[in-house]
Amino acid sequence: MVKLSRELANEFLDEKSIYTKIFTSIDRCEPLYWGGEIKYEEVSKYLLFFDNLGLYAKQGVIDYNTIDQIFGAHIIEAHQKGEIRKYIYDSRKNNEQNQAFDDFEELAEKLEKIPERKAMVDKLKASACFAFKGDN
Repeated sequence: MVKLSRELANEFLDEKSIYTKIFTSIDRCEPLYWGGEIKYEEVSKYLLFFDNLGLYAKQGVIDYNTIDQIFGAHIIEAHQKGEIRKYIYDSRKNNEQNQAFDDFEELAEKLEKIPERKAMVDKLKASACFAFKGDN
């Protein structure tokens, strides 16, 4: 599990990766693919990374605490970002994939219930940055 955790962290945190580009945009309160520089497919890849982490956790391949320590803030920020929520909604609706990104959402909701994460979640929910400003 340690080797897998290290490999996933290295892939995600590589400064040249799309993951770094997206979480930096989220941290800076920049739009992603609606008026931003992120491609639709890149958002999908970002979410699939987290979706896979959720699956790995459910299967016991990697534990929730390790995921929280390495990726928790990024997962929660993505889950709270209105543009990401709209992307998931649209993906499910337009592609008729009602379960798209379910493992990501389950993982994020589990992490958001950790008492130490409550203040972060409340702050994100109150932030105008995390509301979606596009068409609904």
